[in-house]
Amino acid sequence: MVVVMNDSRLRSAGLTYGRVIFLASVLAFIAEPAAAQVGTLAQPLSPPDPNAALHYQRGLLYLQAIDKDQRQLLEKPIWESLVAIERRRMDGELRRLLYQGRLALRSASTGARLEVCDFGIDFRSHGPATPLPHVASMVELGRLMTLRAAYEMSRGNWEESGVILFDGLRIGRHLAHQPTVAEAIAGMEILTNNYWALAHWGCACPEPAMVARAQRLFETIAGDLIDPTKSVTGEMSILRRRLDGLRAAYPVGPWAELILEELGEEIPAGSPEEIRATAKKLCVARGVDESVFENAGSFVAHVTRVHDVQLRFSEAVAACMTLPPIARAKKAERIYENYSRLAGAIGETLVLDPVELGSLFAVHQAELALLRVTLAIGAKRNRETGEFPKSLESLDGVFGGDVPVSPYDGGQLQFETLRDGKGVYLAVRSVG
Repeated sequence: MVVVMNDSRLRSAGLTYGRVIFLASVLAFIAEPAAAQVGTLAQPLSPPDPNAALHYQRGLLYLQAIDKDQRQLLEKPIWESLVAIERRRMDGELRRLLYQGRLALRSASTGARLEVCDFGIDFRSHGPATPLPHVASMVELGRLMTLRAAYEMSRGNWEESGVILFDGLRIGRHLAHQPTVAEAIAGMEILTNNYWALAHWGCACPEPAMVARAQRLFETIAGDLIDPTKSVTGEMSILRRRLDGLRAAYPVGPWAELILEELGEEIPAGSPEEIRATAKKLCVARGVDESVFENAGSFVAHVTRVHDVQLRFSEAVAACMTLPPIARAKKAERIYENYSRLAGAIGETLVLDPVELGSLFAVHQAELALLRVTLAIGAKRNRETGEFPKSLESLDGVFGGDVPVSPYDGGQLQFETLRDGKGVYLAVRSVG
């Protein structure tokens, strides 16, 4: 990944009713001042719900009200959208998008500033087949937030744009800490968009002291933005519940429906016997031995074998995610090869791809290192001349003598100044 920065600036009846209520309130206060301070006979306005997910869900509903043409800006990564806006002079279109999305933005900001985020999805009922309709829309909501920050940057509102970007980071963290890998990957995409925008903010902001505050704030949250081992263990908890449900449902329960739902197949309209025959046929076609369905004992024994393989696989993947990127990639390939063979022998497929997950995590680590250093560089910028530091050694004090390095090989980040010191080039050396 390469980040190139420079110092350019990203650029009625109600009235009558209200009077009546106001006058009544004044008269009541004059007549009974003590009682007026206690409260009135009216439904109180509840405070915002402490669950961030409810505010995000409200924001997603507001998002649907945006014109389809306007929402096209939210379908691409943030850097692609901003390039399109710049080249096609789409500043007016961006303003219309932000106006139409103002209620969605307000809901998202409210949710971002809360600690708890629980979408309330009942994985016990559907297991791994549970739909996740909020994932794609949450990415769009995150992009809307980042576009709002970019718009405020272009207007020179540096403090406000910085606040919005940190809200965007918290949205990404909330989603990345959900119990499925799909949610974690979507959360990482939201984080990536905000990393990119915050890096540009750090180099374009003319107030190094403000950038320094942002840099210190980011250091306090950087270590807890994603947790891939949590996502892996979450997926396995969901799968374990599905397998427990299968064991309990055989032979007279809805085991066939559970299998068809897991495979993404439509449940046929027919008798229970026909539904079970369909499920059995699909399982056999995938490599499950027909003897598995002979009796409850053989079925439960098969499900137990599946559980053991998937559990050992998830434990290996979770441990693998803690390794450095290069070692992680090699280990992930071996894990996937070994367990794919074991799972295939019993007609199963693995619930995760450790190679893909490890790669995404490695890219995130590289982006995180780049942003940490970029903010530190922006904080060290000379306010009078606009020049950036000439070397990374000048940042030793910022990080306590341990400037972030490439997560791939532990080497220094590639760095040089451009345009007589008023621009910088910063990159992670590609490996592999």
